[in-house]
Amino acid sequence: MNGYLHIFMSLIGVIGNILVITVVYRQGLKDTPQILMMSLAASDALFSTVTLVIHVPNIIFNVDFYLAKTIVTYINVYVVEIYYFTIVLSFCTFPLISFERMIAVYFPFQVSQICTTFRIKCVLSSLYVYSLAATIISVSYFYPLWLEIPFSNRSYAVVDQTDFLKNNLDVLNLSQIIILMYLLSIIPVSVTTICCLMIILKLVRNSRSRLSKAKIQTKNSRNMQVVKMLLTACILSCVSTIPTVAIDIFTQSEYTEEGFMTLEFTEVLQTINHILFQLSPTLNFFIYLTMSSKFSAKFKQIFQQNSNKLCC
Repeated sequence: MNGYLHIFMSLIGVIGNILVITVVYRQGLKDTPQILMMSLAASDALFSTVTLVIHVPNIIFNVDFYLAKTIVTYINVYVVEIYYFTIVLSFCTFPLISFERMIAVYFPFQVSQICTTFRIKCVLSSLYVYSLAATIISVSYFYPLWLEIPFSNRSYAVVDQTDFLKNNLDVLNLSQIIILMYLLSIIPVSVTTICCLMIILKLVRNSRSRLSKAKIQTKNSRNMQVVKMLLTACILSCVSTIPTVAIDIFTQSEYTEEGFMTLEFTEVLQTINHILFQLSPTLNFFIYLTMSSKFSAKFKQIFQQNSNKLCC
């Protein structure tokens, strides 16, 4: 799971999100859903790339243990912060997407005045700053410490705590639990879930109205495709995120402190967490491709143009 499965999912996530960025850029960032899709795809592409880098050493361990150990050390010191930054950014982006689509469903004639492109860009910019501020402090936690292998001329690096972390360990652990687990996990997931349920409720009510059906089939058919597409992406995010939040709470609970959970079982739970984190970035491209006729048409057009250029 940590090796081949995770690397395969990460690779699909990188390719898929690069394709999303290409298609959305070719369409033009003219409305708020495209801006949100572009931002989410950019963060997911970065997340998948970092995840790919993090899990490549799991294969190197089978070839050279000490080389893999050194690579993992430098990844934990210099790369993991980017991983957490992209997770936090995705967690905070989905509530914005679901809220914007909820406004589009409940106030279709006022959504262009409420959720303007300028306001969405400002909120996204603040989310980037917020995510960076929440994770940047972890840069000062660790550093690589080189050790010599006895009776050999080889050496390898391990992760060691900085004096800053050692002197403020309890405070930093408490702040991470409060900030990362509650402010950046539970609250965003709760907001996304509530908005998704309200959208589903509205769509169910509309489906029972003949007048609403007529509107959907004519003027608003493409808008409803966008609503259902982004709604599906948000639901997938909730389905994959809620178990990860539950696992994080469980692993931080008294069961681990009192020794009821073995280290191996905790590592299995964390591995499942990482798989679930990667689920949404991997599948979003396929959601867009199958649920949006505009996205799929643009993708086919780009693919055919590139194929014609190669043939020429």
